Amino acid sequence: MMSKLGLRTAAESAHPLPFDAARCTMDALIHFVSTKRPNLSSPPKGGRIEEDDPAACRYPHIPAGFLPPVASAEEASQLSVFERSLIQRPMTMDPSSIWLLFRGVHTCFTHFDLRTQRSLDAIDAQWRVWHEVLDGHQRGRPDDGIIFFRTSIAESHVDEVGSVMELRAAVKKRSPALQCRFVLALHDVKLPDRSSSAAAAAAPLASPSPDVQIWGLPFDDRVVKAQGSDAPLLARTHDGYETIMSQCATDEGWDEALRRMPSGAGDGRFKRLQSVPGAGQELCCVAGVPAFLSTCVGFGSTIGEAIGACPGCGVSSWPPHVVLLPQKPSGGLARRVTAGTGNDLLPWTDDENDKLITTFATAQMDIVAAVEAHANGHHRTAATTLSQLRVLLGSGTPSS
Repeated sequence: MMSKLGLRTAAESAHPLPFDAARCTMDALIHFVSTKRPNLSSPPKGGRIEEDDPAACRYPHIPAGFLPPVASAEEASQLSVFERSLIQRPMTMDPSSIWLLFRGVHTCFTHFDLRTQRSLDAIDAQWRVWHEVLDGHQRGRPDDGIIFFRTSIAESHVDEVGSVMELRAAVKKRSPALQCRFVLALHDVKLPDRSSSAAAAAAPLASPSPDVQIWGLPFDDRVVKAQGSDAPLLARTHDGYETIMSQCATDEGWDEALRRMPSGAGDGRFKRLQSVPGAGQELCCVAGVPAFLSTCVGFGSTIGEAIGACPGCGVSSWPPHVVLLPQKPSGGLARRVTAGTGNDLLPWTDDENDKLITTFATAQMDIVAAVEAHANGHHRTAATTLSQLRVLLGSGTPSS
């Protein structure tokens, strides 16, 4: 979206930052912001970031806790020789509807095979640039303006609204000279005077500091009416994101947004912002499955790690959500899950097998990308598609 609006150069678009491809809890983001660049002249003993991580020595810029945990030796041993040859760091893939998830304590990745050397090399490079940005080098020189743009993923927006100033403080503490601003977008929030401005795609709600803005982003009524409540999330929010990013990208637009803030927006009003019921469920969960191993509400992963229990539901086994127990989806989400996997019980034909192998090849042998593309296009679950792909690659048992 930022590239489409011209807010990133071609070079920047070609080299994303680590949180562009990872879902991360707000409290963990604050932790990672506070984690300074590692001292590469004195690598950890054994060359490891984490004691159980056999590949960490290759990726010195990635902080501990950012990647999902290494798969157990038993799980890794069940992979075929061919699949093991494709990956650098074994991690658990959790199927959820048409997606394959790599779920960590603080982060969640999908759409690409995080286990490969190519992916890990890219993430390590992203973290190197991230440290340079925050520490005042390259794109993060003090004379460069930086906007930290975040969408609230917590089930309750109140959690992220109450933490946005902590994020600001963490960045300012690490890089006092960095000129930066912060934008927090809240999905599915009713806008002030929405009835008199039904076409508004997004609107500023509060500004707890002159360099911080909180925006409401209601779902697009036109898309919902045309496609129903099961329309893709991006389609329902596209115009809202375009409005926010375009408005906040320039000094003039930023100042205008501050002038448009509702009365009292800078006087503690942000603390009283309330989310609509379930506003964040589509981001803190994936088809009903918690996106994080540590929390089912998309917030408090660092708290969960500290107390050894989920801060949302209180499950005390650790990690609390390692076993997939999806909540029953409702409404539009239920229709999307059902409609998206309706062919799962049909037998696999030679033609479909050929298409799956072709997709795998064109995806540069990225198992996750191939599975998600085929599952989405052929109305199967990721679990069934992954199982079949492994059969075709000689590394699994035929699905029934």
